[in-house]
Amino acid sequence: MAMTCYTDWKFIRAGNYDKAKGLLKYLSYREDRDNQVPRPGGPDRWVDCGLGRNWREIIDNVSELQSQKVLMRSLIIRPPQEQIAQLEELDPDLWARRRELMADLVENVMAGEMERAGVEWPGGRQPLDLPYSYVIHAPPDANGVESLHAHVITPAKDRDREQAFNVYRKDTQHTREVAECIIRAMPTIDSDGCRPPIPGHADHLFRRMASSFSWTPESVVALLRNQWTACSGILRSTSDPIGSGAG
Repeated sequence: MAMTCYTDWKFIRAGNYDKAKGLLKYLSYREDRDNQVPRPGGPDRWVDCGLGRNWREIIDNVSELQSQKVLMRSLIIRPPQEQIAQLEELDPDLWARRRELMADLVENVMAGEMERAGVEWPGGRQPLDLPYSYVIHAPPDANGVESLHAHVITPAKDRDREQAFNVYRKDTQHTREVAECIIRAMPTIDSDGCRPPIPGHADHLFRRMASSFSWTPESVVALLRNQWTACSGILRSTSDPIGSGAG
């Protein structure tokens, strides 16, 4: 049975500041409903990719970048727990750095989102300049298995307030496909700890990420195979959800 990466986009309507504040504080101070963060709101809690270092900065920034219908969007990314757990046996180094790898997964998925939502210009496609912040949680599930996942927060518009960041039903499938391509590049028990080979032409893309790079699932799986192998943050973020809430 194939293991899949869970992704889910949601949004909060424009003007609903109490709901947004409640969600951001929950993500800051708790791992889940039952587990409180040992150091709530500490300096390493939120990873700031342009939207803010804490819930107060984030709520201020999404308020400035809200559209007529949407205040902010949130994305959950959860890799298969079994596959992550297998890393402890298959690749102890990757296991020890699983939070770092989770951060790479988030930032590469978001790079794909910015490319998807970009604008076509005569000189090529320009990715959307979308600020975001995210937090990584790792609570144990009912069986005591670590449930590593991330919550990403984005505004409704780009940094310059010129273009809306819309997520339609078809776009949610793109998000999941990119995330699953990255996950499939990881070693598993079924693959005897091996990772798929990377085409020779893809290696240079890892060193020189052009804005014209095609963020198709096929391209990503070749690109990210190298990332899991290197186990380093070489590829970092570039600089109406499901039928409603567009604009």
